[in-house]
Amino acid sequence: MKFILGALVILIATGVYLYPRMKKNEPLPQLVPETQTGPGEMKLTSVDFKPTEALPKFVSCEGGGEFPSLTISEVTYLAKSLVLIVEDRDVPKVFRPDGLFDHFLLFNIPPETQNIGPTKFPGIRGKTSSGGLDFVPPCPPKEYSPNQHRYYFSLYALDTMLELKEGASKEDLISKMTGHILTSTQLMGTYKKQ
Repeated sequence: MKFILGALVILIATGVYLYPRMKKNEPLPQLVPETQTGPGEMKLTSVDFKPTEALPKFVSCEGGGEFPSLTISEVTYLAKSLVLIVEDRDVPKVFRPDGLFDHFLLFNIPPETQNIGPTKFPGIRGKTSSGGLDFVPPCPPKEYSPNQHRYYFSLYALDTMLELKEGASKEDLISKMTGHILTSTQLMGTYKKQ
């Protein structure tokens, strides 16, 4: 009995919570759009679009460029902060060799946050691929294939606050996040110019 109690004390003292956590050198998860979360798992939804379906025109450069309304639920009690990364993964290679464009970065979001957008952005903004801090609306060029792009809204729960200032790059953000991701979820919407 003393041995068991001693082992429990050591586990608690060293911070081993038996909770699934990403390892230090493990890359950020690229969840597939069809991923379904189960009971008790963090969720990211929107009243403005359904998973894998088209984003509304008002979100795009053809509309008002408004950020969609996002709802967060079932965040683990272990989370100290959340991170939201919005990116286009279908950018023509002639524009960006990696095929990625960062449309919005938000970090140090309080874990109790339930809503983000269209004007509510709790947390600190990072630098987008355009060099600014504001949401860059989807605007896929018609003349390049594919002309319908996928926009990923990826949410991460971290076991820490990030020591980064406003305007931090995604590279800096990922570097600080690595080893601190408790869980993640993703919402993907598409857009094609009309």
